[in-house]
Amino acid sequence: MAFRSRGLPSTGCNKCRSRKIRCDERKPTCANCEKIGHAECRYRDEFERTWRIQTDKAVVKTQRQREPAETSFESVVFHRCLHDWACGTDATPGISVSWFTALPAMYANASPGGLLHTSIQVLANANYGKRLSDDGALRQAASQYGQVLTMLRDTLPDMEVSTWEVLASILMLGIYETLVDKCIAAKGGWMSHMAGASMLLKRNQQRTPLELKIRAMITRQMLHASLITGQEPMMHLEQGQPPPPSPLLKHIYTQTNLLHQAASICTEWRRAFVEVDMGSGPERLVAVAGRALSLDRMLDEWSRHLPSEFVYTMEPTSVSADPAWLQSLFEGPWAPQASHHYATGVAEMLWRFYWVARMILGQALLHTDVVLRGKGSALNPVAECRSQVEFGLLLAADRLCESCLGPLVAVSRKGPSSVSVQDVPSLHGYLMLQIVPTVELCLEQIVVSDDLSGRKDWIRRMKVFLGQQIGFEKATADLDPARYRRLPIQMWSMTS
Repeated sequence: MAFRSRGLPSTGCNKCRSRKIRCDERKPTCANCEKIGHAECRYRDEFERTWRIQTDKAVVKTQRQREPAETSFESVVFHRCLHDWACGTDATPGISVSWFTALPAMYANASPGGLLHTSIQVLANANYGKRLSDDGALRQAASQYGQVLTMLRDTLPDMEVSTWEVLASILMLGIYETLVDKCIAAKGGWMSHMAGASMLLKRNQQRTPLELKIRAMITRQMLHASLITGQEPMMHLEQGQPPPPSPLLKHIYTQTNLLHQAASICTEWRRAFVEVDMGSGPERLVAVAGRALSLDRMLDEWSRHLPSEFVYTMEPTSVSADPAWLQSLFEGPWAPQASHHYATGVAEMLWRFYWVARMILGQALLHTDVVLRGKGSALNPVAECRSQVEFGLLLAADRLCESCLGPLVAVSRKGPSSVSVQDVPSLHGYLMLQIVPTVELCLEQIVVSDDLSGRKDWIRRMKVFLGQQIGFEKATADLDPARYRRLPIQMWSMTS
């Protein structure tokens, strides 16, 4: 596949570039924006401005560095990896969290046989093996995975290493395990990697654009894990730091703080449930539930004041308009009534985390109501609003299902007669797999007035799709929620 350098992109502001006019590049507001009264004159940072040409050069460099005997198959594997993982683009300048787009440059600049270089090979081979059922590629990935674990074991104690490379490698190990292992958390692999990542994030002070993207993804994955396990967040947000100057970044900053509060509340909630089970009074449980209700209102308020860049659109689903490979997700007693379209990957990420947080808070609130009623407590902050909590929880679950359907529908629209499931990038499946099991366990554990059988059936069909069509072994893990019914918050793969 030939790549052609087209020169450095324009350094003008985003508005002038969109209007295709010359920009005087005056900061903070150029003359053109000042003339038309455009208040948000923004410029791309150097990393985003030069990424296009750097990526083209990096791929060419990578191809030239390979020995002739290796080039053919390795090139096929690597370009499949680029299709599946470096496919994302963000239209919102300056806030992209899709660090995968830097994979070509990362691979070309990494030392052959080193930690980062081998980690990318692990991802590429495992991805190729699962998407195209190639056992040889999977064996190669397993061998390289062992090498990377050894390197990490030797590297993590040394805090002078290139931290962002270690963080990127840890993320890719997590993806590898998701592809090939249906029982990750029970083995402790992914969470132990994340513990090492947390240690590095606390000690490292570098702030390059690429590292910021990697840090953002790891931080949110840690918060997600804390939400669904009730465990203390592995890292604390930096206190006393001023919010970022960009209005768009401020919304991300605010949500991250709200998510951290939710994760901390879940930790205290879990302990409060245990105390009540052991015979303590319900006072602490009542206090935590009151704080959770307040936080839920804060999350709702956050969602009502988002800028247009973060607003999504909904498209009604149509069974007849979708290709055969997508039909299994529209069959059965229930299916999402709409799919979502997001302008950027950032918007998709923000909304999914928002719904996950509200769903889990709702789940814990419903369980709190059951416990307090069982104890005959006169203090029950959930009793009067239980119906609203139920409605909000199911709405969040439905929106998450619609959100997962959106990328698949978008791919199918590119050419219903010619597009196949192989055209769906693995990245979409990976992001869905962080959501679908959480919704599944929630629906299995809650008791509400609505019939949930249709939603549960659809979640199972989505997991089959992710496992059989996209190649994620973790999607085939079976749930046994009966083992954990006493606590409302539990990581799904621990129940395998």
